[in-house]
Amino acid sequence: MIKICTPLHRGATVPGVVEKLLNSDIKCFHKQLSGSLLFDIRNRLVNNGVSDENPPVIPDDWDYVLMVDSDIIAEKRHVEQLLYRDCDVVGAAYQMRDADRVYTAGIFGEDLSTKFYVGFDKTGLTRVSWIGMGLTLIKRKVFENSEFPWFRHEFVTIGNRKNQTIEDVGFCMNAGRHGFNIFLDCDCVVEHLI
Repeated sequence: MIKICTPLHRGATVPGVVEKLLNSDIKCFHKQLSGSLLFDIRNRLVNNGVSDENPPVIPDDWDYVLMVDSDIIAEKRHVEQLLYRDCDVVGAAYQMRDADRVYTAGIFGEDLSTKFYVGFDKTGLTRVSWIGMGLTLIKRKVFENSEFPWFRHEFVTIGNRKNQTIEDVGFCMNAGRHGFNIFLDCDCVVEHLI
């Protein structure tokens, strides 16, 4: 069973792929929440509506979380592709905002001091340090075995500057610290409304 989670912010609407999935043969249900703090919305979506100030409450009615952001255009086949990959965390590829010919995914250097983006020239399944959550499938065990809150901002030093990550990157760093691999499926390309 897939729990489809859609964070709605800045007047966003539910993406069309959600309705397609709900009316398909894929066993799923949908939850959506509105708010201004994306990390809090994502945590509450997974955590049965409970704020990130409380311990996690993971109900038994799902095996996967599918994050579907409102600015992603995808089809049922994209979700089937992610399921087929059978990864702990796997995301569809889409263009990063304000960047030319790179996906919303990257690889940190060993000491987190450098960051490399995944370019459009990549194909197949690529192991990365982080992905955007636009269309991302996450196995239940990642939430059960990672530190709560799952989605959060982290600080990294890149070059000589200290930077705060977005919640997507913080989630991936948290999952990675707990032994889970993060993958970008470069053959599963969806549209990012940028």
